[in-house]
Formats: sequence, structure tokens, C-alpha cells
Amino acid sequence: MLLLPVAHTTRQYLATAVCSGGLALCAQGALVLAFRRSKSPILQRSAGFTAHHIVALLFMIVATAVGFAGWFSPAAATSTAAARVLVADGTARWLSAMLLGELLLWDFPCSVFIPKLQIPVIIGHHVGLLATAALAWVAPLYWGTFYLGWAELSNIPLQLIDTLEHAQGVAAEVDAPAATARRLQAWRDAIWPVFCASFLLVRVIGFTAITARGLYPDILSALPAAGALRRPLLGFLGLGTAFNALMLFWFAEAVGKALGLVTWDSGVSSGSAKAQYGWQAAA
Repeated sequence: MLLLPVAHTTRQYLATAVCSGGLALCAQGALVLAFRRSKSPILQRSAGFTAHHIVALLFMIVATAVGFAGWFSPAAATSTAAARVLVADGTARWLSAMLLGELLLWDFPCSVFIPKLQIPVIIGHHVGLLATAALAWVAPLYWGTFYLGWAELSNIPLQLIDTLEHAQGVAAEVDAPAATARRLQAWRDAIWPVFCASFLLVRVIGFTAITARGLYPDILSALPAAGALRRPLLGFLGLGTAFNALMLFWFAEAVGKALGLVTWDSGVSSGSAKAQYGWQAAA
């Protein structure tokens, strides 16, 4: 039987958060040092940004794997609505601790020192994630294995695209060989359809279905017996609605730009994605 990581107690939660943030900081520092000593001018110029995206990618993979495992656990398959909401899910709380630690100790500090990460809409999104993680500390409901876990699946190809686009820009700045730029573009174009499909399936269809058919009915049915958990659960409803609206907005923006019907820019678009497709989502 698969043993899932859990954080049932406050001590376990804080230990997970500190380890998560500490490991992220150490990995960031080690990668920056390695890239600055690299013979590649692209890595030298973009050491901080590239290191950040590699570390974030690793966290996304872990969150996706653990979230999937928790989502499909035998206990989840037989649980009732009340159990999914009112009984603490140790794996959801572990995901919350991992996310909270890396956001506070690594991601937000990186945003201060790396200008390319200072995108207001993304920082705002991460503040929302921090609020979600904090709520899951108090009320670690089963649905957290999706929102804090395998919802990250669509971010994996996006992270690769963002890294490659940034590398393309740096390649132009350092006058890298044309073959390097073409290779980066080819990799980026190969990953783009994977991202589009995963965003549609996970962030548009899956997110909406889980929020409307899972989170909402479970919480609303459990509220009369929620007691002290009432406010955190209402907070989950608010954040779930806000994040779902954001996903649908980004999707509508993408479709609108593809059809030539939208002229605004939410501020997420960047690099060659903006030039070639007019849109790049980040979530």
C-alpha cells in the first residue's frame, strides 16, 4: 500500500514548511552558482530566473504526484461529503505546508530580487495560493489534494515554455548562434500544444467541474455541522470561486485573442507566446 506524506500535527506541519522552503532556497543558491560558472552565456545571464523555474518545476511535479495519490486513495473513494470536508486530510495538509513554506521562504523573496518575476497578476495569484494554503492548515479538506496538488499538472508544460521563451530572449541579447535560437523555438513549439490541452482539461474543465460538483455541494451540505470550521470553509468557497473565475477569464482571453476579438492584455502574456499566439496563461 502506498504511504502518502501527511502532516497531522502542528509540529509536522511546521517542520514540512521549513524543510520545503529551506530546500527550495538551497536548490536556488546551488543552481545560481552552477549557472554563473557555466560556459553558456544564456545560463550566465539568466541564472536566477532559470534556477527559480527549475526549482518551481520540481515542486509542481511533487505536488502533482502527491495530489494524484491522495485523490485516488482508497479512503477517498469511500468517504462521505461530511468526511471529505470535516475530517482532516493529512495529505492535503502536507501539500499546504509544502506550498506555504516554499512561498514564504523562497518564492516571494525571489520575486523581490529577480525583476523578471515581478509580474503583478502572478504575484497576486501567489498571494491567493498562500491564503488557500493557510486555510488548508486550519481546515485540510480532501479537495485540497486537487487545488494544492494535481491542479499543478498543467503548470508543468507552462513552466517549460516560460523557461524556453526567456532563454530565447537572452539568446538574442548575448548574440547566441542562430541555431540555438531555432532549437529553443522548436522545443517551445513542441510543448505548446501539450500545455494548451492540459490547461483546457485541468484548469478549465476539471477545475470548473470539481468546484461546482464537488467543493460547493460538499461544503454547503456540511456547513450546519461545521462549528469552528465554518469560516475557513466559507473562505474555501470564496477562493475556489475566485480561482475558477480567473481560469475561465484566462481561457476566454486566449480564445478571444486567437479569434481576433480581444485587444486587452491581462499582463500575463510574455515573450514569443505574446508575439506568436497573443497569450500565455500562468496559474
